[in-house]
Amino acid sequence: MNSYLHYLPLFASSLTDTRANTMLLWHNIKRMEEAIMQKLEAIEQNMLLASKTVLMIQDVSALTGLSASTIYQMTSKHQIPHYKPTGRLLYFDRQEVESWMKQNRIGTISEAQQAASKHIVSKKYQ
Repeated sequence: MNSYLHYLPLFASSLTDTRANTMLLWHNIKRMEEAIMQKLEAIEQNMLLASKTVLMIQDVSALTGLSASTIYQMTSKHQIPHYKPTGRLLYFDRQEVESWMKQNRIGTISEAQQAASKHIVSKKYQ
């Protein structure tokens, strides 16, 4: 029986290690669960945003990547199309915001070269 007593500290140590590993594993699972829930909430928000045609400031912020304060500044300067039916709350039409985002398009080098070629040819035959 005495021959087993010297294994007792090793056994206790392995129990402590196992308990620590279990706690670490549990902590990691909880962190993963929180990350998954955050991703799920983001997906739900994006799905809700995709279905809306009338947007509020937070929606426009998510759609454009601009901060709410920047959007407020732009509305006060009449730089972005918006609506104020009650004179206080701001609303935006999704298509108008998307069209606004697509304004001032910058062409590609290839498009510029094609336009230059057409211009040269048209000048040549005038």
